[in-house]
Amino acid sequence: GQDQEANDTFRYRLQSYFQSFSKGTVNSIIAAALGVKQVTVAKVLQNYTISGYLISPSLIDLADGGTLSASGQVGNIVVVIDNGWGSLPSFVVPNTQSILLGSTSDPINFPGYVSAGIQCFTTRPINEPVTVALTLSVASNVIDTATLEASVHNAISLFIQQKQIGDELFLSEVIDQA
Repeated sequence: GQDQEANDTFRYRLQSYFQSFSKGTVNSIIAAALGVKQVTVAKVLQNYTISGYLISPSLIDLADGGTLSASGQVGNIVVVIDNGWGSLPSFVVPNTQSILLGSTSDPINFPGYVSAGIQCFTTRPINEPVTVALTLSVASNVIDTATLEASVHNAISLFIQQKQIGDELFLSEVIDQA
């Protein structure tokens, strides 16, 4: 059998959990967001805001047309949540927002992690297409260049599609795929 989780990963998760006990910290907000079903990635952007943002009665978040910008104002945070693949359902956003902000009428399900006076926005990331331009030099003895070009294109496309939200994309990795 193979361990389901590496020791280092478990230590990091355990440390993050203990750091989350004091509410109102970045670690507690991230831990609370990661506790929501389907959320596997969470990041807190401090001193940012979203314009065109509305959680109710109908959901509008960054993915639905709002714009994210640095506010320069202390006390504004944006919590970006995702499932790691850029396909987090929109209904997870208001649920996470409610958990983070809390509710006095239902403190068990919505305990609240954001300190008073902090303006918190929760959103999903926007998937941006990655354009790769590549010059392929083919040896003169290669007969079927069209198949070679299609294979390189498919290898690079598949590699980029398998990247998770927040993963870095290095030019050397793209070259390796080619």
